[in-house]
Amino acid sequence: MQDSLITGRKTPEQIQAMRDGGKKLAQIFQDIRNYIHAGMSEKDVDAFVDSKIKEYGASATYKTDEVNFPGVICISTNDEIVHSPASDYVFQKGDVVSFDLVITYKDMKTDSAFTMVVDDVP
Repeated sequence: MQDSLITGRKTPEQIQAMRDGGKKLAQIFQDIRNYIHAGMSEKDVDAFVDSKIKEYGASATYKTDEVNFPGVICISTNDEIVHSPASDYVFQKGDVVSFDLVITYKDMKTDSAFTMVVDDVP
């Protein structure tokens, strides 16, 4: 079973799980866009995303023993290197922020990223 998760043909159930996981990930990204604003920290966003992942019935892929990342989402602000863990940095209006997230839903991983500019209000 594990080999089919990495390569080869997917079952209809796996394809549906990937579809559903993609919808959950897209909703989390929309939630981030509606939540983030100047004055909050990267760690605030990480905690928010962690709660949303659980709310939508998925799990944080980065927060597993096999990955061992110190948060649930990669947050890169301005000229910071990609795939950075959330820090205590407080967002300012005009910051360019990239988010990269992998979630696991029904044993299938969904990975995506987006970039946005921080405003005063969500």
